[in-house]
Amino acid sequence: SAFFKGDPFPPPHQFAKMMKLEAIDPQYPSCVCVVTVVEAKGPRLRLHFDGYSDSYDFWENANSENLFPVGWCMKNNQCLQPPKGNILDYLLIYRSKVFILMIHHCISRIHPN
Repeated sequence: SAFFKGDPFPPPHQFAKMMKLEAIDPQYPSCVCVVTVVEAKGPRLRLHFDGYSDSYDFWENANSENLFPVGWCMKNNQCLQPPKGNILDYLLIYRSKVFILMIHHCISRIHPN
């Protein structure tokens, strides 16, 4: 049917707890944010916005077009929203590849030379 697109039972995925991703914010679709996979139940993933309360966590299908690998924003010249809070603390605590890429991308957009 044209009303139901996509596979309601997608094949097994490779997402794992604590994996970092870039994801479209369901409340603000123009924003791509840093998220962490905090739970996986079958094809569903509970995603946590880094730096925010777990009350903002949301569920997304593993095959969603709203999920991207780390570095997607930089590769596609899109703005990645930084995690809330002290950015230096985030870098020191998580040593996150997504965060390092985000900082590099933002600096290169501000100072292109």
